[in-house]
Amino acid sequence: MSSLLPLFPTSLFTLLLLLLLLLLLLLLILLRLLYYAISKSRADAKFKSFALANHCEEPPLHHNYLPYGLDRLARFITFKGDVLDDFIRKQYVEEGWTFKFSGLGGEVISTVDPQNLQTFLSLRFADYELGSKRRKNFADLLGSGIFTADGPEWEYSRAFLRPREQVGDLDAMERHVQSLFRAIEPADEGMWTQEVDLQELFYRFTLDTATEFLFGENTESQLAGLAQKGGKGKKTFAHATAPDSEMDFASAFRTAQDFLSWQLRFPESAIPFLHLPISSTYRNYVHARNTVHRFANHYINLALHPELRARGPAHSPQRFVMLEALAEVTQDRDELREQLLHVLLAGRDSVATLLSWSFVLLSQHPKILTSLRTTILSTFGATASPEISFSSLKNCQPLTHFLSEVLRLYPILPFNFRVATQDTILPIGGGKDRKSPIAVRKGQVISYSVYVMHRRPDIWGEDAEVFRPERWEGKKIGWEYLPFNGGPRICLGQQFALTEAAYVIVRLLQRFSKIESTLPPEQALSKTITLTLIPAKGVKVRLYRD
Repeated sequence: MSSLLPLFPTSLFTLLLLLLLLLLLLLLILLRLLYYAISKSRADAKFKSFALANHCEEPPLHHNYLPYGLDRLARFITFKGDVLDDFIRKQYVEEGWTFKFSGLGGEVISTVDPQNLQTFLSLRFADYELGSKRRKNFADLLGSGIFTADGPEWEYSRAFLRPREQVGDLDAMERHVQSLFRAIEPADEGMWTQEVDLQELFYRFTLDTATEFLFGENTESQLAGLAQKGGKGKKTFAHATAPDSEMDFASAFRTAQDFLSWQLRFPESAIPFLHLPISSTYRNYVHARNTVHRFANHYINLALHPELRARGPAHSPQRFVMLEALAEVTQDRDELREQLLHVLLAGRDSVATLLSWSFVLLSQHPKILTSLRTTILSTFGATASPEISFSSLKNCQPLTHFLSEVLRLYPILPFNFRVATQDTILPIGGGKDRKSPIAVRKGQVISYSVYVMHRRPDIWGEDAEVFRPERWEGKKIGWEYLPFNGGPRICLGQQFALTEAAYVIVRLLQRFSKIESTLPPEQALSKTITLTLIPAKGVKVRLYRD
């Protein structure tokens, strides 16, 4: 017993020390909470004063059943219907063109008022950024570039790419149009083709044209698709650059995009949990990402070491290749890959999406098809010719009106986001009359839907949902129409996209006089959102050749 007595004071001392440390920890936590409460109170007071000084009022608030809008988030992630019409647009109709709702990161302001879009996209451009969610979502595949960067990094990417804008090489496009003709089931004059999914063919077409423009070699995905259909199993050069992969570049790029599109539905805080190695979805994505990077790295290596090109396919030295132009500015392999993949993402998807919806709508509106084809034949003739040029495509008003109306009803990016970098204001949407300015807190998210704005009946008329290209005759375009964004971030490649889409439409309508959808109208016009807005069931049609 006596031998235990000396241990008692030591044990008591240890216990007291632990209690003291615990009290200090609790005190630190309380001080931290107090500091947060005081800081928040001061920030709230400052923001309130800012709002009062600018005569701001609150927009309508969408009420949720659960804290932080968890019920709304769950419905959005799991929504099975038409998310644009039955979820997003429905909320605008019920709440108003500008309203506020609770999210995990705080209150979000959602708007489709043209004045507000002009403000955060242009007039107060410096007050907003894309935000960290987009950077984290795309960084693993694309790295830093024009579609994810903010501030000086974005300015650098913009300046880096702007002098290298190209309207489009019509001769190169014609070569790929010929492959497109081959991919459409052969039809003699006076015959219908078999059913074909034009959407799939358009994605191959734009991937081939984009990779040729960017890397100097195309993926030959259209020819690969033909070979697979014929059972020959052609292995393209793009596939050969990844010998240890069962996935060619086209499949890999689509798989990687699909994963990023799915990931965008989740809050930023959930992204690390989507990247767990136990997930087969994530492992497939990693496999696809590695194939994409391997493909890009192969051509970057050729651009930096031209002597190696003799061992691979050659290309015309007169043809513009963006990679070679960029390699004159920087030798950094990662930077070259990142800049090129950013352009590839936009160049492939935007044109394929626009073409897909164009032919869906032509299949649903035979009178418009006949009228447009008559114009094309009288303007450009019945075959490829020098009459088809950038200027003649741009000056063909019925064709440009047609494309404008397609982009109005089916914009490539149906909704988007911005994040405030400082306390700022939006000019309209607050108060009972919805005409007062709204105060925007630093860090607050602004969501907007071009899809909804393009269908507002108070802007476009009671027939806003009707496909009517003639509405563009004599129409002046303002901030109510933003198919390629607006302000400093307006799409650099919009003329490239419009030229390529117009050229393909001209060439297809020169050959085919009728387009018949093999889907019921409600299925043909159904839509889904990947990284862009696409026809959910593809573009399954038969075409008639005179």
